[in-house]
Amino acid sequence: MIIKHESEVPYQKVEDPKAQNVYIKWLIGKDSPAPHFHLRQLQVMPRGHTPLHQHPYEHEVYILRGQGMLVREGGTVSLEPGTFALIPPDVKHQFRNPTAEVLEFLCLIPKM
Repeated sequence: MIIKHESEVPYQKVEDPKAQNVYIKWLIGKDSPAPHFHLRQLQVMPRGHTPLHQHPYEHEVYILRGQGMLVREGGTVSLEPGTFALIPPDVKHQFRNPTAEVLEFLCLIPKM
């Protein structure tokens, strides 16, 4: 069992050259005993974005604070606190923050 406060886990800068001003903390990550899933918390700083990317696994996202956009095949969707999304495998997507406030969200992915 793991029980912690998120403030105990430091953010790390996302080093992907296609990301701009994105930070991640692995709340339940690669070094945990979790058998099936990883839980991450991300911050997209003002005018930042994740890479436009796709991968062979689904992930679930829950917006904690801030405003932003989820760019996906077929258009763009606005994000605000309380918004959640299921992103299916192999769907291109990107999180963008065009605002002056931080966009923060939780992201659940399968353990690889």
